[in-house]
Formats: sequence, C-alpha cells, structure tokens
Amino acid sequence: MSRRIPLAALGFALFASPISAQEPASQVARCLTPDTILVRGNSRIQESVVVGVSGLRAGATLNFPTIQRAIRDLFTTGEYDHVTVTCGVAPGEGRAALVLTVAERAILGEIKVVGARQVSPRQVEDRVDILIGRPVDPAAIAVVMRRIDSLYKAQGYYLARVRPETTSIGDRIGLTFRVNEGRRLAVSGLRVSGNSAVTAREIAKVMETKREGFFWFRSGEFDEDKYAADLGEKLPELFAERGYVDFQLSRDTLVIDEAHGKALVDLTVYEGPQYRVSGFEVVGNRRFSAEQIGVLYPFKDRAPTLAERASALVKRRPPATDLFDRSRWDEATQSLRTLYNNDGYIYAQINPVVEKDPTDSSAVVRLRWDIREGSPALINRVEILGNDFTVESCIR
Repeated sequence: MSRRIPLAALGFALFASPISAQEPASQVARCLTPDTILVRGNSRIQESVVVGVSGLRAGATLNFPTIQRAIRDLFTTGEYDHVTVTCGVAPGEGRAALVLTVAERAILGEIKVVGARQVSPRQVEDRVDILIGRPVDPAAIAVVMRRIDSLYKAQGYYLARVRPETTSIGDRIGLTFRVNEGRRLAVSGLRVSGNSAVTAREIAKVMETKREGFFWFRSGEFDEDKYAADLGEKLPELFAERGYVDFQLSRDTLVIDEAHGKALVDLTVYEGPQYRVSGFEVVGNRRFSAEQIGVLYPFKDRAPTLAERASALVKRRPPATDLFDRSRWDEATQSLRTLYNNDGYIYAQINPVVEKDPTDSSAVVRLRWDIREGSPALINRVEILGNDFTVESCIR
C-alpha cells in the first residue's frame, strides 16, 4: 500500500506543510518528480481540466512555490471549497503519484428572499447579485447579507436579521435569504455634550428625530433620512441663527439596545464663538443706490424681540440685537436677487461675503454684497400658442 506524504493544504489561506524528517529520503526524493498526477473528489469537472488549471506536469520537478501556485490557481477559478496536494509512493515499485484532492462547490439553482414586508421585497432582491448557474461562493453570500442589512438600517430597522438557508434541487442547491425584520428602532432619548449656549432641550425641539412618548402618535421610530437632515441642516441652522457660524458636529452615535429595540442619540458638538456684526457695505451696484439696497440689510438697529428679552433676563445681561444670523442674511440676499430680477437684471450675480477678522478677539464679522449687475434682459419677441378661437391681435 502506498504511503501518502502531505505536500500542501489550503483552507481559506495558502498553507504548505513541510515533509516530516521521519519520511524516508528516497520517498521524499521521488515525490519531487512524480510519475503521475491523479485527481480525487471531482464529479462535474473533468480530471484533465483540474490538472490543466493547476499547471502541474508529471515528471517535472516540484518545489514549494510550484505547489503554492497550483493551489492558488485552482482556488481562483471559484469552483472549489477545499484543495489538498499529497504524494503517494508505492512500496517496491518506487513510483510516485501526486494526488490533487478537491471539494467542488455546489452549483446555484435558484435564489429566494423570504420575510421582506416592511421593506419592499423588490428592493431586497436588488441587493442579491449572485448569478444562478455558478458555483456558490460563501464570500459572495456574506456580501449580500451585509448589503441587505445596510438596506434595513437605512430605513430604521436596526434589529433586522438575515439568515441564508440552502436546499437540494437535484444536483444543484437553492439559496434562500430569510429575513427577520423585527420592529423599527425607537429613539429613547437624546444626549448632547459640548454645548453651553444652546441647551439640549432647544436642540431636541428643532430636530425631526423625536424620542418616543406615552401616546401612540409619539412612536419615536428612527428614520435615517430625517436623522441625516437633522445633523446636516437643522442643527447648523439653529446655531447659525444665533451667531455660532463655526458650529461643528464632532461626533454622532446611536447607542442601540437590541434587547428592547431602543436607541439613544448621543451627539458631541463644538459651538465656537458667538459672532456679532461690525460693519456692512455694498460693492458693484449701479442700478440701485446704497440707500435703496440698505433697506434690505437685516441687521439694522431694532428693538429686541420678546424671546431675546426673556433670554437676556435669564442670563442677566442686555439683549444683543447685532448677533449674526445666517438664515436672515441668506433671506436678505435672496430678496436682493429678487429686486434685481424684477427690474430686468435676471443675469445679475449677488455674492454674499462674510469676513471674519482673525486678529479681533471679540468675534465679529463684516458683511458685504458683491454685485455684478450685467445688462438688463430685453424682450426680443412674444409668441402666442394654443389660441384656437381667439385671434392673436386680440390677445396682444
């Protein structure tokens, strides 16, 4: 009976086991130049194909890089789950046979998605990009599971679980992705750190992401799109309208309690200094005077609002009426564009400039409107269409 000498083995990473020192030197030497190459474990792939892909030849001298390259080339085809290379030497005859033992992957016959209800089944199926009629690759299945999981997370189902199942269909297998959607994640609370001027209550008030309440209409369901809008739009607007134009969201985290399907929104913010307006000018205006444009300037001397008075009373200091408000500045800029458009200057360019003085420790900004008026648009001709009953001259 021939004695088998392991030359190399491969699970999910290349590995070669050295020949034991106890093996007879003559057997080891014969295995370095095998007389034949045999294939074991193959059923649908012909032996000649396996040997051809490996690149091994009977009578050729073997070494570690050669065996390693052969195993790598076989795995690259995606047809095998396991490949081992051994050598058998027949006692007395001295003939060595190199044996390639392969474990072929099953061929995929069909794919199903089961359990998708809250999320569109078509959307889930679109995440499955495994080809039917090809060998089943465990790595590809893992990628599909991650893609389905990401889809559910994006719609607030952080507790969804995906489990792959296989069934035999003749000489092929069927693959089923079974989805357990679970309940949509509910927001249990909001925690904010790094804030001093704007309270967590004020932040929670402007956010669309609300914590669950006692009544049924306050389910607190987490919505990825609303959450993204809160972080990218609502919070910057809140701080900017109070003069904190350097506001940054340093970190946002969802602390998820999978056992109860709850999530705590944990935010870390950087407020920066509170900016005041120290000056204003208009550059490039010819059609309208500085006085006409100045009417639209939003930070003129004004009486403090009721909210500003209340805030000043709590903080025990006079109300500030010159705080820079980004939203008011943007609204005034749009009003100036409308003024020019209504006067025929539809190509006018209004560039709002906010200049910070890095040498001034009092955190002030100077505002400027850079205007390129261009030429007014003139009407070339007027066309009238669709007048089946009324003559054109009457319409004009």
